[in-house]
Amino acid sequence: MNGKPQPPKQSPQPPKQSPHSCRRLRPEFLAPGRNLVEIPGFVFPQKVLWPENVTKKTAKQMSSFQISKNIRIMRQLQVTPGTFYISANEQQLGSLFKAVGKILRLKGWLETKIPCDSCRVVLGGALGKGVAWRSLGKTEFGNKPIVNFYKHFRRICRKGAFVKIMREFCLTSSTVLKQFVPNTYLFYPSGVMESEVEGFAWDFETRANEQEGKNIWILKPTRGSKGDQIVCMNDIKKIVIFLDGKHECNECWVVQKYIENPLLLPGSRKFDMRCWVLLNYDYSIWIYTEGVFRTCSVPFSLEDLDNKFVHLSNHCIQVEYVCVQTLLAGRESMELPPSATYSSFNLFGFDFMIDQSYRVWLLEVNSSPAVAAALNAELAGDLVEVAIESYIASGLHEGVLRAQSAKITISEKNKFKKIYPRI
Repeated sequence: MNGKPQPPKQSPQPPKQSPHSCRRLRPEFLAPGRNLVEIPGFVFPQKVLWPENVTKKTAKQMSSFQISKNIRIMRQLQVTPGTFYISANEQQLGSLFKAVGKILRLKGWLETKIPCDSCRVVLGGALGKGVAWRSLGKTEFGNKPIVNFYKHFRRICRKGAFVKIMREFCLTSSTVLKQFVPNTYLFYPSGVMESEVEGFAWDFETRANEQEGKNIWILKPTRGSKGDQIVCMNDIKKIVIFLDGKHECNECWVVQKYIENPLLLPGSRKFDMRCWVLLNYDYSIWIYTEGVFRTCSVPFSLEDLDNKFVHLSNHCIQVEYVCVQTLLAGRESMELPPSATYSSFNLFGFDFMIDQSYRVWLLEVNSSPAVAAALNAELAGDLVEVAIESYIASGLHEGVLRAQSAKITISEKNKFKKIYPRI
């Protein structure tokens, strides 16, 4: 050597990369049998690009903060329109919102496995299961996400609560409840003083004296669904004894006049109609222009009240009127204030029956309605456009309200029709 000290060798520096440098995920991230990419924290389509510095190893160690940071980078690159979080398991989610999740993925949305402050959409299970209401818009959720339920939907979906809120609404409006809801009385087996025994007894006896039909009444638990525990009776003593035997029940039972003259399909089969109604984030009301008839499997008869296959079939201007009045009745308790840290939309199932005079009767409102398989995919796509994409376009998720011109225009093919407020 020449005796001169040699400078220490420096390790070669990697070429500088843009902080937004991205690449496609490697094949090992592909979920077996699915055209989706899966890494801890996310599920998204294979076409989505991911920031260069995220590897399979580092993805396992990513914190919520790091995930959110990477999502923001992806948004800046216009790689994804947003992130959604499913807070329920597959069984609780239901077929409709499974389809909604699938459509969001196909549109380039990211599905996060954990709540993070970049979540724009939260999908809860039936009856809002899995939704962490207190966390929405706070801590993990840094912006103003939209969730697929109104928190107090039970005010119109629990049978007893529905009767109460509709009665209160009719006292301060021109709506007449008896025009579209059969005579109804509430029984509280654990609190006799609250039961409407006298009113029911008077109504029953009046109809009996006037020999108005067979005087049949239908008894329904306030939390019941899918026809569970529903019975039909025409003997007031048996009705009272039956209800007295429900002492273990902490909530009321609904006793409602049975519609004895339903409009029948050929073959003397009874039917009802299911309408899907969307209550959107701005409390606008939309009705889906396709519905379903649900029919009984055997001919209609008033002779056998114990045969559920005859009586339980578990959609016009009249229908729209009833849907609007019902949701306006629940507005005071359901509508979110501007200061709320999240927004909501809710798809309801309204069940109607038509009598032989073509009069429309509302039977009940469902918060997590089943959707016919033939309509499920199309309805889910229309729902994404009206409820989710229009919310994102409005800017409300970022705490701003964009000009009307910046909002999306609903496709002419979309089958949701706005019925309130009228344009």
